[in-house]
Amino acid sequence: MTGQAPIRVAIVDDSAFMRIALRQMLGRSPDVEIVAEGRNGREAIEIAQREQPDLMTLDVLMPELNGLEALAGIMESAPCPVLMISTETQQGAETTMRALDLGAVDFIAKTTDMATLDMAWIGNKLIEKVTYWARQNRPAQRVRKVPEQAVLRSVEELARVPDMIVIAASTGGPRAITELVGGMRAPLCPVVVAQHMPEGFTEDFARHLALRSGHQVVEVQSGGEILPGGMTILEGGVDSEVKRSQAGRFEVMTRGTHQGVVHPSADLLMQSVAEHCKLAAAVILTGMGDDGVVGSRLFAAKGWPVLAQEPASCVVAGMPGAVIAAGMATAVLPIAGIARQLNRWAVPRKGPGGRHG
Repeated sequence: MTGQAPIRVAIVDDSAFMRIALRQMLGRSPDVEIVAEGRNGREAIEIAQREQPDLMTLDVLMPELNGLEALAGIMESAPCPVLMISTETQQGAETTMRALDLGAVDFIAKTTDMATLDMAWIGNKLIEKVTYWARQNRPAQRVRKVPEQAVLRSVEELARVPDMIVIAASTGGPRAITELVGGMRAPLCPVVVAQHMPEGFTEDFARHLALRSGHQVVEVQSGGEILPGGMTILEGGVDSEVKRSQAGRFEVMTRGTHQGVVHPSADLLMQSVAEHCKLAAAVILTGMGDDGVVGSRLFAAKGWPVLAQEPASCVVAGMPGAVIAAGMATAVLPIAGIARQLNRWAVPRKGPGGRHG
């Protein structure tokens, strides 16, 4: 990177073959410097504490401490972007979901058959992901803590139930969304979730949320109808928009991969919501980067509320911190406060003369 310090990467994998392969693949980029290598989860935590890398690649199946145990320890003692190396199996998919829940930023799938390991493809994806996530690894903007009761007054009144509520999240989002949905009553309007997640995982995430909350939660792919009184999870790995059908129903339309390496894009979703809704609200939760700032600016211009998660309660405060720093947050709240506010909006308010607005 011209004029910039190299991206400091640590590699942790119990397989000597994979450590060599990852080192060679990352070595193709002049922007990357390998600062440490480890063979187990315990060494991963020690490396994170000692080296404070810009990013760590972490295998899931390792001795002493496995990848998930190491990830939890890293997030507790020396947080840094962690890219999981996972196998392409159902067990691997379940483990990857757990890793994303704990705060891993992304993953690279590897086949268990070394003879079919596509080094060129993995190398290109690895460099792309490492470069993106390392550049997002900046200290969160310092944001003044706002007392919950003070900020609630500014968003309490809405003329009617919104046409739609948008929830956006990235790193740490699965856990935050699970907590949020667990505190919500069944919504009276569509709730659409853009959680940055790889392809193939959002269907399991939707099932997980449905089981934990008791609400109707489904993954909707391109052309699918958005639940009028439930929660819709956008498909992972691609970007999607909201459209109105000729019958007036909301539908999801996939746009492929719009830009960047994180999908679905919250900004693209919010832009389409701003175009097709008369009243909407947004929730920006934990996540690395600044996805959601452009969409929040559109919402704010329309006078629509944008709730940002309190940075202190985030795994990574980048997304809500960016919205707050841009002056687009109507309120800054912990998860429980956001849930209470969404529940207020779930009940139709009485307009002038006692009629519902």
